[in-house]
Amino acid sequence: MKRILIILALFFPIFIKAATCDYSKLNEYNKLSSNVDYEVTRNNDTNRYKVTIMNLYNNMYVKYNGVIFLSNSKNEVVIDNINEGENLNILIYAPLSDCDSYLKTLNISTQYYNRMYNDNRCIKYRTILNICKYEYLSYKATDTLLTSAIKNYENSYKEPEEIVEEVKEKTFLESLEDFMLSWGVQIILVLLSSLVTISIFKVQYRKVKHGI
Repeated sequence: MKRILIILALFFPIFIKAATCDYSKLNEYNKLSSNVDYEVTRNNDTNRYKVTIMNLYNNMYVKYNGVIFLSNSKNEVVIDNINEGENLNILIYAPLSDCDSYLKTLNISTQYYNRMYNDNRCIKYRTILNICKYEYLSYKATDTLLTSAIKNYENSYKEPEEIVEEVKEKTFLESLEDFMLSWGVQIILVLLSSLVTISIFKVQYRKVKHGI
């Protein structure tokens, strides 16, 4: 019986804490967290990034890599000196000691500077290959990647060859044959019609001449 009482005594503060959680405050912080935003800036001299978490109202704070960052007078947290190609999971918390105060996670990725962007070989492929299109990429661009991308494109794409048909000059007989095929029937009909008309005319002429 004593053991049971001891166990209950140990867990009693936890039960009290769970029972006293101010859900109205937690709900208020959840609404405020929807306004939390961030900005990513790059230092071109060091090739490092800075992430600024904004709108951390009412003393909301941040956890990143197990380290707690408190907001400043501007309601911001600044995380500096971040490498290229990093995937950051930044956790936002409310300052509520009587509740589970986790609010949301910001997933942020920093890009790599594309060192092949200004390569002379990219001029021809500026609008074609991604490694030549964009100054910042989600992967690290190298000379090998650029060479491979150009080679793959050139092997897979070829300009269609223009087919020029050779025009052969026709002989007189071939031209005559084509003419007869196109107009032969009409000419024959005209000749037959003319012959019939002439024959009828001759018969009529003879009758008139001989007074028949």
